[in-house]
Amino acid sequence: SSSRTVSSEEYELQTPRSAAELLMTLFPRDLDTHQTMFAMGEAIAHLNRLEHAGRLVRIEDDDGLVRFVRKPGAAQRPARPAACR
Repeated sequence: SSSRTVSSEEYELQTPRSAAELLMTLFPRDLDTHQTMFAMGEAIAHLNRLEHAGRLVRIEDDDGLVRFVRKPGAAQRPARPAACR
């Protein structure tokens, strides 16, 4: 187990971003189609966990696109998802 965190993710979430927009931040390597599907699941789960922990705010637009943004005053360094360790 690593104690590393994804500091670049914090900066990515200063403006609203979707799970798809964060894939390269969370998984900075080439992914095939199969890996991309698993990575999307991991990204969505990670963002939902951070929302429930009070670190992110979920924003849904009129078209149903969900984005997340860092909640003001939230912890500075969210934990890295298990898939990235």
